[in-house]
Amino acid sequence: MGTTYSLLCPACGYANPECCAGVESGMMVTLSTVHCATCRQLYDVPVLELERGITEIPIRCPNSAKHAVVRWRHPAPCPVCGHILSKLAERAIWD
Repeated sequence: MGTTYSLLCPACGYANPECCAGVESGMMVTLSTVHCATCRQLYDVPVLELERGITEIPIRCPNSAKHAVVRWRHPAPCPVCGHILSKLAERAIWD
């Protein structure tokens, strides 16, 4: 079962209300949080599909495959200003 969290930057106010903040797995998919330098956002993207065996999925920005992304794991810098994001609360448990 995966968990999502609410993230907030105390310096600039950037907020992500539902983010895995790293790597989380459910029964059918594994998600990884990525930082897109172009969008200046954090996204949870699928990295493993578990429905019919194990299929690895390359990380990419959901807006464009041309954007540069890197894996992101809390605690880590805000995608907007670079300060460390605060993990506020567990938001949901998903499967």
